[in-house]
Amino acid sequence: MRDFMLMFTLGPVQPFIMQARKTRDLWIGSFLLSKLMEAAMADIPGRFVFPGERKIKDDIPDLPNKYVALFDSCQDAEKAACQSELQIAACWYAICEEVRSRLLPDKPDNYYTGEVPTIWERQTAVHQLFEIYWVVVPDPGKGYGNWIEETTLLLDARKRLRDFLPQEEPGEKSTISGEREALHDKGSSRRDVRDFWIRLTKRERYSVKDIRKDGSERLDAIDSIKRFAFFSDRLKPDRLKGSTEMIVYPSTSSVAAASFVKRLLSDQVSDTDLANWKHLIDSPPASEQNPHPQPYLAPEQNPNILPYLRRLAGKREWLLRRDGDCFFQEAFTPRYLKENYCLTSDQEEQQRERARGLLLRLIREKDFISDCLEALKDLYKVAKTPPTPYYALIQMDGDHMGTILSSVSSSRQHSNISKSLSTFARDHVPEIVQETHPGRLVYAGGDDVLAFSPLDGMLTMLETLQQRYRDTISPVVPDKSQRNVTASMGIAIGHHFTPLSVVRRAALEAEKLAKNRYGRNAFVVTLLRRSGEQTCVGCRWEYPSLTFVPTRLFDQFYTYFVEDVFSPKGVHVLLNEVAALVGLPIPAQRSEIRRVLERQLNEPLNERQLECLIGKVDQQLSEKQRAERIVQKITSLAEQIVALAAAMDEQLEIRRARGERIALSMELHDDTLRYGLVETLGWLLVMAFLAREGGEA
Repeated sequence: MRDFMLMFTLGPVQPFIMQARKTRDLWIGSFLLSKLMEAAMADIPGRFVFPGERKIKDDIPDLPNKYVALFDSCQDAEKAACQSELQIAACWYAICEEVRSRLLPDKPDNYYTGEVPTIWERQTAVHQLFEIYWVVVPDPGKGYGNWIEETTLLLDARKRLRDFLPQEEPGEKSTISGEREALHDKGSSRRDVRDFWIRLTKRERYSVKDIRKDGSERLDAIDSIKRFAFFSDRLKPDRLKGSTEMIVYPSTSSVAAASFVKRLLSDQVSDTDLANWKHLIDSPPASEQNPHPQPYLAPEQNPNILPYLRRLAGKREWLLRRDGDCFFQEAFTPRYLKENYCLTSDQEEQQRERARGLLLRLIREKDFISDCLEALKDLYKVAKTPPTPYYALIQMDGDHMGTILSSVSSSRQHSNISKSLSTFARDHVPEIVQETHPGRLVYAGGDDVLAFSPLDGMLTMLETLQQRYRDTISPVVPDKSQRNVTASMGIAIGHHFTPLSVVRRAALEAEKLAKNRYGRNAFVVTLLRRSGEQTCVGCRWEYPSLTFVPTRLFDQFYTYFVEDVFSPKGVHVLLNEVAALVGLPIPAQRSEIRRVLERQLNEPLNERQLECLIGKVDQQLSEKQRAERIVQKITSLAEQIVALAAAMDEQLEIRRARGERIALSMELHDDTLRYGLVETLGWLLVMAFLAREGGEA
């Protein structure tokens, strides 16, 4: 019988992960923490009850930042905790040295001089960077659930007693963290630091996609490790160890353009349709001076950045070797091509930059840009739509996990829950997000998931994800806690040029709103328009009085707006009337919504639009019968809108009856709970944006 519980945590999680400018920074921050937790749990002799697995699978960070193990004695538990601390330090310093030796070699470039060693060693010190907390608690003899609850409370109390260690960070700060001193050699002025980073990044092995070569990105030691972690063999998944292949991760542009690329990979698009684009992006014409030309739009990227597309690509894999920004017309400007692809048509500028150690390639700017823009227009015609410049960042977290664990009766039951969480994170989440959908995971640590997704198919993917979570975890929790097995999600939809830090914060805030404002078992979408305007809407996954799933209704309207069945103007009309509609009886609400939808139907409907609205149409139907079916469908849609709004209001009344103070607004953009009808129409407004405005390149 094991009588002592060790609960061990590594942090800080969010600050370490959120300091990211590139998607790869975000992913590698998560992967680093998972790798350190893998080291922390290695060879620990206790009986683990959480997590279910102790090794990372493939290249997905799937280990949580906490472990729980049982021991026979307090001494054994404390010894294990100290061993974990030492193993974290050893792993971290080994990774740091692998990156340092490649990024800042002692010879022959001799960059590791001046202030660099001092800054590096100060910032990478384990006790300065990480917060490692643990507690050992004897079995109080009040049941296993009480033991878990008491241990968790004591660990939380220990975290509040933080070890504040003074750390001076003088001079020019990192352009990513904004907190720590940027690496530099002898000079510490902004110009000196900038020149140091120009010299450091001028080597050809760094592409402009890795780091800007003009000194505009100046990193501290931690940001450098995250940016260049692909140098570390310790961080490579098993399938890449010993190979020269690097860790790859899609940019926000690649995620946003994923659905567009999927259309280009379909059989309906011929190789002839793509020939002009292939010629332009593969390589410039050969000449006597350059018989073996390199592609203009270098560097190429690994085509496996989005596994779903890689499997579809076949002989068109070359389409995946370019960053997604190449599918947007706004990328083909002199400034963007210079900053992101080292291309210029200005010979004097090229000579100037070469003198500074920067390698720019000369192009015939006018011809190249105009040719690419024309080729893109042809692609848009072939795909029948331009790529959307928006993508989604999804934050998911299981609800009531503390309550569920407090109801557990034994360590065996706890272990079963842990194994189910690992199964969900390792098997189901990757399948749903990036095997059957062109998304990409950042991490999946049990009930905690962060992922990128294109907009097409996003709602279906979210619905599948939360349902699979419930189906996987519910069977192993105590009967009385099964109703608590739910998940909340925050979804931030941002433009692919919006700073990643802004989108990341919005996703976190949306997830908090889903739990706190909407009462858990909910999802919230925050739409970040490039203009700066935001729309935030929320909804529960299900309501007791509803016979349909809310996401299905939203997805229907998304399709109607995509196919131009209804005009989005109808949503604006209803939002303008909502103050009067809220006070009307439900039959009157249905009648008015039906009237507005009928008026905003884009008649006459073609066969495709008609099938989208009422399903496969029998050619024997008369015009009158078709019209009747359209009216029936619109009536049904109006009934569903009103039913969802009423269900939302009912849920709020239940919360009021429990004593919660809830004030409701009739304004969609108020930062508070709204009446159900306002919320539902807000969702339709978001669907209209995603389908129409979001699709404009």
